[in-house]
Amino acid sequence: MHLLVSCTTYEKPLKILMKIKCFHELLQTSKREQNVLLLPINKQNIRCSAVISMCVHVKINRRMIHTLTTLRANMTVVCNVQGSSNRQDDKPNVTITTTPVQGKKGQSVEIPCEFTSYPFATSVTWTKIVGEQSSQLNLNGNKYQGANVTHPSLTILDLQASDIADYRCSVLNTVGVGNSNIGRVDVDLTVAPFGIMITPNGITVLEGNAFSMFCNATANPSPQYEWYHKDTKVGDGQTYTVQNSVWTPHDGLYTCKAYNSAGEQQATIDVDVKCKY
Repeated sequence: MHLLVSCTTYEKPLKILMKIKCFHELLQTSKREQNVLLLPINKQNIRCSAVISMCVHVKINRRMIHTLTTLRANMTVVCNVQGSSNRQDDKPNVTITTTPVQGKKGQSVEIPCEFTSYPFATSVTWTKIVGEQSSQLNLNGNKYQGANVTHPSLTILDLQASDIADYRCSVLNTVGVGNSNIGRVDVDLTVAPFGIMITPNGITVLEGNAFSMFCNATANPSPQYEWYHKDTKVGDGQTYTVQNSVWTPHDGLYTCKAYNSAGEQQATIDVDVKCKY
């Protein structure tokens, strides 16, 4: 519903053209008429100011001169409010629009938060929830960004496993606090194998004797291992063992391949099998 504000003045110029300006907090309108139609508001504390233009009659040398004079002064202006508004003061309505949000370890993600508030919002806070434990985030800019009235969404920097949690956006106004739905952050912690190493560094063995080698790499989830000899797969697992070495079949380069869902890495070792004769 709209409010009709009628403003009048007690000053009595000969002729009056009144320009009314009515203000309610950040809402304002200006029209060249005495009845001013405002946007929907819910309070009646309206300030009105008037600029009065008067047509003044001046007689000079028996001739009547009509001039338009504008006066700006502190005037007694009365504003009467008729009707009521269906817009009521209430705590903010807050929504996390996308959930869950997921990113890879080391990356940044944003939890989108939107709100409507009347009266106007004064602050935004975020709460992290892990199990039954909840804590308000310290929005210092080193780990988190955003989370203010103009940009309520929360950006989490340098994602780690510790960021996996539920999050809630809260917005405050003079009526109270509005809380959002729960938003979930998941962190993809998968890491492709790296730092692969075969021990020992090299092998020299006399034909007929056994030899063994061990392969290890760092990854998440833990990698699987395959062994290759001259591009032919010869084994699985971190350890590869030959019980009775033979010069031609077992001599040469061996490759260990470590792999998981995120990628793979390889390393090689040279095995020198010495002939008996």
